[in-house]
Amino acid sequence: MEQKDRDAKKNEIALFRYGLISSLVNNTYEESSKEEYYRKVSSKTYTLNGKEIKLRSSTIKGWYMDYKNLGYDGLVPKTRTDLNTSRKISSDAQEKIIDYKKSFPHISGTLIYQKLIEDGYINEMEVSKSTILKFIRDNYLLFGDDGKVDRRAFEMEFANSMWDADTSHGPYLTIDNKKIKTYLIALIDDASRLITNAKFYFEDNAINFQNVFKEGLKKYGIPKKIFLDNGKTYKNEQLAIICANCGMELIYTKPYSPQSKAKIERWFHTMKETWMRGINWEEIKDINELNDMLCDFVNEYNNKIHSSLKDEDRNISPKERWFKDQDRIRKIDNNQIDEYFLHTAYPTIRSDSIAHIKKIEGIFKLLVASNEFAELKVEDDEIVAIRSASEESVSVVQMSTGQKVCLALAFMFDLFLSNSNTPNIIMLDEPAANLDDLHMLNLLDVLRKIALSGTQIFFTTNNPTVAKLFRRKFRNTK
Repeated sequence: MEQKDRDAKKNEIALFRYGLISSLVNNTYEESSKEEYYRKVSSKTYTLNGKEIKLRSSTIKGWYMDYKNLGYDGLVPKTRTDLNTSRKISSDAQEKIIDYKKSFPHISGTLIYQKLIEDGYINEMEVSKSTILKFIRDNYLLFGDDGKVDRRAFEMEFANSMWDADTSHGPYLTIDNKKIKTYLIALIDDASRLITNAKFYFEDNAINFQNVFKEGLKKYGIPKKIFLDNGKTYKNEQLAIICANCGMELIYTKPYSPQSKAKIERWFHTMKETWMRGINWEEIKDINELNDMLCDFVNEYNNKIHSSLKDEDRNISPKERWFKDQDRIRKIDNNQIDEYFLHTAYPTIRSDSIAHIKKIEGIFKLLVASNEFAELKVEDDEIVAIRSASEESVSVVQMSTGQKVCLALAFMFDLFLSNSNTPNIIMLDEPAANLDDLHMLNLLDVLRKIALSGTQIFFTTNNPTVAKLFRRKFRNTK
């Protein structure tokens, strides 16, 4: 098995484990004790790697303790990648039992046992009726599903107990005489109705959502749960790993259940009726101007009295409601959040991109500026760095944070320099956040060379030392 396959399998198992303990991590479980929670979780049957498995309560407890001590890394298997499966009842028989109970919610366990024997799923001499009855009892299959969902679970008591996120269709902007559609990605705190972040983009995709999500976490702290739609923008392995690292429980809506997203949908409706419909879109020159206007609207909304939010006998604003629970809010250092949001997925290199590897390698070595790496190569459709001394292949996930950023910048600069139709503008928002001093100096040298070729550089930073270095480097450029 290739290394990327092994790592993918390990990540799949780690995310499976986190999914079972996330309620413990966030203290959102409804059972009377952790021990009762362990028993409930271990009573169910799960599917992992295409196999149905049963777990012991001590196993669940062990994973929880591993996460408390080591974080997400504690859940990643070190050697084994399998779990014990239920051997007494075959997976086909288990599937058939579940099918019986879903089709006939009130069917008795005795009748299920007889039908399994008649249909050849079990041998009466090998599997007893008590075994089948125990399987049904342990898996909560005795109770039929009447199709009703208890919506009260979505009425959170405290701020940052849960955030909702969704995307809404935005207006068309006229850019260079072309109408381009926009998409609004927004996050709302369930208890306070506070908009924790919102931004327009020209694309509705996972990267843009994660940018909105990251800035919201930096500003308003870490929610215990994040409630998302099932679309590809929100459902991907990268986001699952981010949530596991941050200690958040990731929840998805049931298909065709719009009621479960009522709060964020209501805000979209309010935003369109009270703000968007009163704007002359022909006057908006670019998406940055649109987002500046959105920011003003969100600030006004967050500070406006809300009819459904009360403090004793008076109505209050979403921001005031959120601040009532500020002592409960959990925060993570912004640099740590940036680290969690660095993409850990292996970059796949298409055949038509291989010609660029040497150019990317040249830029990467300028940014890293050390003799540690001799070259970049493509191995099994992945880009790896080759160490100078040992000739060892180093995958992206094995690189330091600074080296990963340097590689990402090298890709970006190569794309920019290789496209003759690209505007002569580069915008970098706080690139120094994950770079050490040496890497930062090297980046400024590379940017200066690009600027001298006629490209305009936009560079933002909150670091006064970096700002001073930037001014010094670019003092004699025009």
